[in-house]
Amino acid sequence: LLTVLSIAVSVTVLFSLLSFTKGYEKGMTSELGKMGYQIMLVPRGCPYEAASLALSGGKIPNYFDYSVLDEVKKIPEVEIAAPFFMSAIIRPDEDRTDIYLGMDENMFQMKKYWKIKGSYFKDENSMIMGGDAAYVEQTDEPGQKFYVKEKDREFEVTGIMERTGTKDDGFFFIPLKAAQEMFGQKDRVTGIAIRVKDPTLIPTVVENLEKMPDSQVITMSQLMGTMMNLVAQAKTLILSIIII
Repeated sequence: LLTVLSIAVSVTVLFSLLSFTKGYEKGMTSELGKMGYQIMLVPRGCPYEAASLALSGGKIPNYFDYSVLDEVKKIPEVEIAAPFFMSAIIRPDEDRTDIYLGMDENMFQMKKYWKIKGSYFKDENSMIMGGDAAYVEQTDEPGQKFYVKEKDREFEVTGIMERTGTKDDGFFFIPLKAAQEMFGQKDRVTGIAIRVKDPTLIPTVVENLEKMPDSQVITMSQLMGTMMNLVAQAKTLILSIIII
């Protein structure tokens, strides 16, 4: 009875592991596809998970000068280059951290799957709320005013984004220049999201980007590879347990 029970548990764990691995791979592929870009260019020493850093109360360590965007656009294989600025405001009275993402029209072209109730930015005082951010702020309809007391600045909520199931849901999206001014980083960006004309050209683009000083290149394939390596290590550990 003990032997049969042990084998049954081992088989159950094995199939559970295989199902988890397959589901995780599918989820990662879907998540990376929703990002809309294949390459991220960030300053050297700046982590890819800038949003997680901001949420924990940390500050983004480095920024790019906006002029880097011109160098990226000179690469012929690049289809879209979308600069963005990310920062956060900690609100201890409400025990939360609000993440603001400054962007321009290029980001809208890159993330065409976004469904926005209302309109895009009208001027420098426009704001689009992610689905979760709008829920927390109890903002149901575009046209409402949103006052950022920590920065003494008022925005008009021109759009509310439908939930995407990604980190975008919790962001407050504002025009790039507005974000730079509000956080005192004029003409600076946190990173540049890049989409190439043909996925087979990614290695060529990466080679050109790596020539830029004080920068590091992160490809979505590298990110997925790192995640799947972690899954593979966990799989090996569990398989060892099953064998024992």
